Amino acid sequence: MQTLLWASGFARLYPLIRDWVFTHRLCAFGRMSLTCCLMLSIIFVPFFHGYGLGCYQHWGIALSGGVGLLLLAVQMRFANGWLRYHAYGPAEWLWRCATLRRFDVPFRRMAATAA
Repeated sequence: MQTLLWASGFARLYPLIRDWVFTHRLCAFGRMSLTCCLMLSIIFVPFFHGYGLGCYQHWGIALSGGVGLLLLAVQMRFANGWLRYHAYGPAEWLWRCATLRRFDVPFRRMAATAA
């Protein structure tokens, strides 16, 4: 029920925010969501878990949230730059290759041809 509430709320809100610059940056981040999620895990697990540095014991909520938002901003810039030249993120490309069971899926963005 809560998922339906969130989805319908976003559907009602989207026409109001679709032209914002931030929304366009989020689109690129969403297209590379698997890559960004894996990158966040690879970076933050060694810092925060007990078998790593255990920073969860020493950092407060504000510092942890700030570092998380900073990395989110870095990933959004990375996603925008990456998708200028590539059709998919690296993890998305590997997932597509595994799904199609072939490696001839184009990784680079195709140049538009004039008709």
